[in-house]
Amino acid sequence: RSFEIDPYNRAVQDELKKLYMRRDGDVSPRLSLTRAALGRLHLRAALYGPATLEFSQLVNEAPERLDIKLALADTLYWDSRRVEAAAVCQQIRVELPYCIKANAILADAWLHGDRVDEAREHLRRVHAARSGAS
Repeated sequence: RSFEIDPYNRAVQDELKKLYMRRDGDVSPRLSLTRAALGRLHLRAALYGPATLEFSQLVNEAPERLDIKLALADTLYWDSRRVEAAAVCQQIRVELPYCIKANAILADAWLHGDRVDEAREHLRRVHAARSGAS
């Protein structure tokens, strides 16, 4: 997962190569990007269409991966697709009700949709999660 989040981190690459060497007895000098890593690179480059495609396909293949759902929500949010981002965040909150990013995206989406009371609830959850209270 660390490689998926930061594929150009030399320390992460070295550790992953060691693990591959131990498992396989051989390792390529160059690591291949996973689809999740590729999606994150697209997101960082503001290539929202390709990022959305990668993350959507990964969510369909592995719906239990909340990190990928959150990356999808983040991508949709930055692509100004707030309604879709909010729908993904609501799914995330079923398992992680105090997820800071999911609640922040929901608060912003509801504020833009003139749903101020609902936005306040999500902001309260963000503050509670930041302070460690539940």
